[in-house]
Amino acid sequence: MVKLISEIDLDDISSEEVFFVDTNVLLVVHFGSRSWSEEKIACYSNFILGLLNKGNKICVSALNLQELFHSVENNEFKQYKRVNHDNDRTFTKKVYRSIEEERQRLAKDLQSKHLEISEQYSVVSGNVTNDMIKNFLGDYENHFYDPIDFITVRYNTGGVVNFITDDSDFKKDSSIVVYTYE
Repeated sequence: MVKLISEIDLDDISSEEVFFVDTNVLLVVHFGSRSWSEEKIACYSNFILGLLNKGNKICVSALNLQELFHSVENNEFKQYKRVNHDNDRTFTKKVYRSIEEERQRLAKDLQSKHLEISEQYSVVSGNVTNDMIKNFLGDYENHFYDPIDFITVRYNTGGVVNFITDDSDFKKDSSIVVYTYE
């Protein structure tokens, strides 16, 4: 089931309902985005804030945090390279990681955001086993998830079925309730 967050009255949601926030929403709400409209960002932010104010538990997976921090580092590397080494094919992420000032700046930013996220949400430890990967592959033609989303939804949510996401792949899963912008 898909629910548009712009059409939801928070009073209709029990404060006992538990929600899971996907990486793409975490990225935009906590790190910003150049590709999303201000209205869309505000809609997700206000929805999450409204749930938190009502006392709803909101979770994120440690796997999502790994994905989030990987995405942030990739974005920072791409921006740095575009500004400082645009046409230099030898300037790789490994070289970027060796720049002490950039490492310190990025470390502070990631640590700050991790603290912010950990204070607002319940971080659920995630794990990945070979059997989970086999199930991901064995059911690949029936789902549309990437491995992290598949494993998070199927194994690491503790039974939570409410997902706040902008990922259209979640919309194709009838076993969950997707809260999305559009």
